[in-house]
Parts: sequence; structure tokens; C-alpha cells
Amino acid sequence: MGFSGSLTTGSNVKWGKGFKADITVSLPGDLFELKAGGAYFKHSQGYRWGYLVIDAETSVGVPVPPVQFNGFSGGFYFNCQSRASDPNDVTPKKGVIGAMLGVKISSMGAEAAFSGNFKMTIFYDTSRGCFSQFLFTGDMEAVAGRIQAH
Repeated sequence: MGFSGSLTTGSNVKWGKGFKADITVSLPGDLFELKAGGAYFKHSQGYRWGYLVIDAETSVGVPVPPVQFNGFSGGFYFNCQSRASDPNDVTPKKGVIGAMLGVKISSMGAEAAFSGNFKMTIFYDTSRGCFSQFLFTGDMEAVAGRIQAH
């Protein structure tokens, strides 16, 4: 069983005062791994912002023939917005809330014909009263890694 993480507190111009943390918990044999990252800050302009992102992955998978689910992810953002390439890379933005859902999926069998990791993130701008961003990200491999898409 493995356990690691970090907690950083402080203040800077971009984020304000608060803390940022990440944690990883894993079971022996790569049976299960859980990663979580988050932050909570009070911005210099007076508003509070933060996020929480969680990824859970298993080497066993949950079979739903003809595929199996190997992981799930989710997240929540308030008064901030993430980048498409990294859900933990956020920028404070007052009035924006968001949610992220993801799945890691593969075909069943000893050698998977395909596998992929897909995430969808939606941000809603409360000051404008509309959705401000839809992010679809992911990676996919097929034919034993001969075909790759990022």
C-alpha cells in the first residue's frame, strides 16, 4: 500500500491566500490507485475560489461486455477555470463554476483492441448567464498501441 501527498500554504498575486494539496493512495499490485488534487484560496479581490479533482483507476476493471471500465474521474470548480491539458492547472475567475466527468475504458480480453481515457469539463459563467466553455479531452490507443490519438 502506498500513500503520498503534499500540502502547500501561502499567498501570491495570482491565487491569493490559501492552500493547495494533492494525495495519492495505491494498493499493492496496481490493483487500485486514487489521486486527488484540490485548492482553496481567498483572492486579493475578495472572493473565494477552489477546486477538487479525483481520479480512481484499477488494473482489474469493471466488465460491461464488450468493454470494461478501468477508471473514473470527477471534479468541481468554483470561481475558477481549468486548462484542457491539465484539470489541476486552474486560473481564478470570479463567477465561473464547472464540473468534470471522465472514464477510462477498454475492450475486454487479454490484449485490448482499444483503450481510452476520456474527460468532459463544462464551465458556466454566472455573470453572463451562459455556458462559457466545453472541454473534451482524451487519449486513445487501438490495435495493441499501433494506432494512437491524443
